[in-house]
Amino acid sequence: MKFWPRWNPEQYTLVDIGEGRRLERFAGVLVDRPCPAAKGQKSPRREWGAADVIFCRSVDPPCGGLMGRWAFHRDVSSGWTIAWDGILLGLKCTPSGQVGIFPEHAAVWTLLREFLGTYGPGLRILHLFGYTGAATLVAAQMGAEVFHVDAARSVVRWARENALRSGLAEAPIHWLCEDARHFVQREVRRGRNYHGVILDPPTYGHGPRGEQWHIARDLGPLLQGCDQLLQAEGRFLLLTAHASGYRPNRLARLAREAMPILACGELRCGDLVIGSLTGKELPAGIFLIWQRGISSKATRDSRAT
Repeated sequence: MKFWPRWNPEQYTLVDIGEGRRLERFAGVLVDRPCPAAKGQKSPRREWGAADVIFCRSVDPPCGGLMGRWAFHRDVSSGWTIAWDGILLGLKCTPSGQVGIFPEHAAVWTLLREFLGTYGPGLRILHLFGYTGAATLVAAQMGAEVFHVDAARSVVRWARENALRSGLAEAPIHWLCEDARHFVQREVRRGRNYHGVILDPPTYGHGPRGEQWHIARDLGPLLQGCDQLLQAEGRFLLLTAHASGYRPNRLARLAREAMPILACGELRCGDLVIGSLTGKELPAGIFLIWQRGISSKATRDSRAT
């Protein structure tokens, strides 16, 4: 099963991929950056030579030896803004080669909006590894109370700025700079319940106090904790990942073993994919969706194949 994001092409377009790179237009800014999943040849498109910003590592042409640096051919170093269905997100070129959103996650945002539209306002949502907050803001916009958890203080600040941009500064969002595992463990001890959990765990990471995260070791126990938080009132789980070595079936098997609640509803898994203007498809991670008791129109209609 493939899950495709929906974007206004004026806000985001994957122009082309190939030779380990991706060429994307984010709200008018053309970005050329590395992408190990971008196999095959580049198409002979003139846009490749017209990129506004280029991220290079030491082995990447055309930067000739620059290590992990951006080359700016347009002054966007202070950042710019992208819009998705009423949500405004600030973008900037970060030292890691990211710009502040994962565009493939728009497929999940669409589904989240549909879920919350079905259930109505007032749900308690836990967003782990919340990054710059797009899913948090979608949930808050739909009337949910959101607990946004990320280990990087600067990223939590970035997410709060996105809430301000989107007119959601006063929404019921709890901004938490925490290690996801420790937070979930404490919530379990407190007997807390959530209606939905959203998470996008990295392959490796660090908590705010130096805690180490390794998806192969830590995802199973984290999901066990999420299972306990969802047992009483849980309606859905939205899980995405970009870890090498994980395929949808492996992720589903791990989740079923860790989360007995998944037997009480519909479980779907597959690949996140972005289509380019040249017709090529970019593999962009994997997803797992669980919903208790209600069939999902958005999942059926999201160009799933």
